[in-house]
Amino acid sequence: MKDELSEDIYKIGDDDNDDIVGEIDVILSRNPSNSELYRIQYPIRKVNPFGCGIVKARYKRNVKMIEMRLPVDKLSSSFDKGRAEHLALISGTSSGPSATNNLYVAF
Repeated sequence: MKDELSEDIYKIGDDDNDDIVGEIDVILSRNPSNSELYRIQYPIRKVNPFGCGIVKARYKRNVKMIEMRLPVDKLSSSFDKGRAEHLALISGTSSGPSATNNLYVAF
C-alpha cells in the first residue's frame, strides 16, 4: 500500500509542466514539547508580492502575538503616501524616505 501511494504521487508530479519559480530552504527538527511552531501562508498572493525585500518576523510569547516586518509596495495604487508620513510622524520615526519603507503587522 505504501509503495503504491508513493508511486501514484510520483506519477502525478511527473506529468506536471510547472516551472520552478523559487526555492525555500526548509529545516526539519524535533521541537521540544514546550515549543510552538507557526506556519504563515498566503495561498492567493502574487509570486513575488514583496519584491526583493526581506520579511522579518518575531513571536512575542507573553502576549501571544506575531509581529511581521514587511517592505511596503510604494508603487501600488492603494499606497497612501500622506497616511504613511502621518503614521511615521505619530510613531516617532523620521519622516525621511526610510520612514515609509516598512510596515508592521501584528496578529
